Amino acid sequence: MKRSFALLLVCLPILLHAQDPQIEAMLAEVSIDSMLYHCSAISGEFPVTVNGNTVTISSRNKNNPGNALAAQYIKERFEEHGLTTTIESFGAVGENVLATQPGLLFPNQKVVICGHYDSMPTGNDSPAADDDGSGTAAVMEAARVMSQYNYAYTVVYAAWDEEEYGLVGSNNYATAAENAGDTIVAVINIDAIAYDGDGDSLARVHVRDIANSLNLGTVAASMIGTYGIGLQIEVNNPGATYSDHASFWNHDFSAILIIEDFDNDGNPHYHTPTDEVQYFDNGYYHEIAKWAFATAATMAVPISGSVGVEENAEAEWRIYPNPTNGLLNISLDGNTATCNLEIVDMKGAAVLQTTVIGSRHSVDVSALPKGMYTLRMTSADGAVDISRPLIKN
Repeated sequence: MKRSFALLLVCLPILLHAQDPQIEAMLAEVSIDSMLYHCSAISGEFPVTVNGNTVTISSRNKNNPGNALAAQYIKERFEEHGLTTTIESFGAVGENVLATQPGLLFPNQKVVICGHYDSMPTGNDSPAADDDGSGTAAVMEAARVMSQYNYAYTVVYAAWDEEEYGLVGSNNYATAAENAGDTIVAVINIDAIAYDGDGDSLARVHVRDIANSLNLGTVAASMIGTYGIGLQIEVNNPGATYSDHASFWNHDFSAILIIEDFDNDGNPHYHTPTDEVQYFDNGYYHEIAKWAFATAATMAVPISGSVGVEENAEAEWRIYPNPTNGLLNISLDGNTATCNLEIVDMKGAAVLQTTVIGSRHSVDVSALPKGMYTLRMTSADGAVDISRPLIKN
């Protein structure tokens, strides 16, 4: 990650989405101890086992043998959670580590949660605990907790290589995705998320008006209030291009960066041999990780149970496809009530209203402008009271 020049700060409108019980349960499982352990492991603070051998990863710089050891360590952690894991090679020595959790409804559409594992400075003493061991360890933790739940969209857990040399690894992936015509619904990039020198709990989300990135930033901002995450946030628009989210912007994919207050409270140990875990604010690190996970899980759309099973005693709520550019399908298993269905824009104005009865409905949203909305469905008796984010593309 390279330092940025001046950025314009703006605030995006924030919609409070209804809590999803699966995301709420997932966030309760996020372990700061797990993240600190993995960050310390790849930052050379103690020996670890890689490929059956005991090693110390004192540097993850691309020119150091520790870089490949770190890639293998991350791969082995991903595999522990039953994820299909690959190492994507590029250039002379580059290795992206990718773990995939197939979506149950739309396996060809992806949500990517990512950080970079390579380090600066060069040489044999380059722990890079904050930049970006913190993000990489958080991605490993995301793989642990998020993989316990089902999602409509495929989730890709990615650890990029050679970010410090020009976003090379993420650009390799984004270029291949564009050339293949892949659909990437959202990229949540987490880079340097554990330092809070002034203790103000301020974190930032970087956005740009590219694809649905502004709307993705709005979803991220709404997670703070929805799940009671202990952070103050500011939005950078136009966001910086010094980290891996910019590779996806360059290929017209929706992406954001979640980061500590790198603008005004930067880590003084940045890109030095003293970028160590001992300087972390652990509570702050925990909250930013939960923020990123909630955003990724919301965009991936949690699904209870098995797709296509109608016999569940408890009602299951689904909207699909989301994002959509035409017909939106809505299911509320077991529902027989008359409900008010309303789609509300980012300013809080209702742009579509209708009355529906029963459990299966289709709504044509093709006339709505591209953007982020909230879909609400309520019944007079209070049995149905549901709100979900909706993206029109």
